[in-house]
Amino acid sequence: MKEIKLLDCTLRDGGYINNWEFGFDNIKKITQALINSDIDFIECGFLKHVQYDKNKTLFSNSKNFLNFINTLQNSETKFSLMVNYEEIADGFDFEKFKNVYLRICFKKRNLKPALDLINSLVQKGLNVFVFPMNIHLYSDLEIKEMIERVNKINPFCFSVVDTIGILNKTSLDKIFNIVHNGLNSFISLCFHSHNNLKLSYSNSLSLIQQNKNRSLIIDSALFGMGRGAGNLKTEDISKLFDKYNTDLLNETVEKYIKPFYQRTPWGTSFAYDLSAKNFLHPNYAKYVLEKKLSRERIKEIFSLIPQDKKESFDIKTIETLL
Repeated sequence: MKEIKLLDCTLRDGGYINNWEFGFDNIKKITQALINSDIDFIECGFLKHVQYDKNKTLFSNSKNFLNFINTLQNSETKFSLMVNYEEIADGFDFEKFKNVYLRICFKKRNLKPALDLINSLVQKGLNVFVFPMNIHLYSDLEIKEMIERVNKINPFCFSVVDTIGILNKTSLDKIFNIVHNGLNSFISLCFHSHNNLKLSYSNSLSLIQQNKNRSLIIDSALFGMGRGAGNLKTEDISKLFDKYNTDLLNETVEKYIKPFYQRTPWGTSFAYDLSAKNFLHPNYAKYVLEKKLSRERIKEIFSLIPQDKKESFDIKTIETLL
C-alpha cells in the first residue's frame, strides 16, 4: 500500500461558517498547529479577486499568501489554495505559485475550459489538483472521458469530490474503481467528502483499505468545520495512523475551532440528510433550517425543486415554493 496523506481544509472549507474571518492570530496558530501535527497538506484558503484582509483566509495574489507562509515554522508540510474556475476571468499571477498546490474546482458545465486552464498551469510547472465538483452528476462514460483528458495533462492529483455528501459505499466504490483503473499510476488520487449522510468517515476508511498502489490523499477539517453538515474530522481520521499528533489536533479543536462552533454550529441534521438524498445544494437545507420549517414541510419543498435548480442554490426558487 502506498502512503496515505491527509489534507486539512479547515481554513478554506471552514470559512463558509465565518465568512473566512478567523482572525490573523487564529489563522497563524491553527496553521502552525497543523504543521506541528505533521499534517501533509494544509489548504490555507481561497485565491480570489478580493481586497486582501490578513484576518481572512482569502488571498488575492502570491505576495500576500507567501508573506503569510513565511511567518510559519515549517519543514515537510505542503500548502494549497483553492481556486474557483468561475472566478478567475481576470487571471492571477499563477506563475509565482511554483511551490503551492493549486486546487482548481469547477462545475460540470465548465469541464473543457477548466481542463484547458489546468493544462496551461501544468505546462508552467505548477502543482495542480483537478477538482470536479459534484462528481455524482457525471455518468460512468463521462468520468472515463474526463480521466482520459486528465491523463494527457498529467496534473499532480485528481479529486473525487462528493460535494453534497450523497455517495454511499456502493456508489463511491464504483466511481473510485473507474478513476483508479483509468488514471495514470503516478497521478495522486484525492477524496473530498461532506458528511450529510454521516458517511464521510466510513467512506474514507473504505478507500484507505482498498488502496494498494496509488498515492491517496484524504481531505478533512478540524472538528469537521464546514458548511452545513460539515466534513470528515481531521482529528478522527488521523487516529488511523501513527505519524500524526492527534493530541495536538484535539487541543487545537478545543482552543480555536469550538468557539466558532458555539457561535455558528454545523453538523448533520434531518434537513442536510434530506438535501443530499434529493441531490440539492446544501444551502437549501441551511435556508429551511433558518425558517424553522417542519419536517413535513421540508420534505414537500425539497420534492418540488426543479432539476435545473438543484446544483446551485437559487433563493428565488425556494422563496417562490414557500
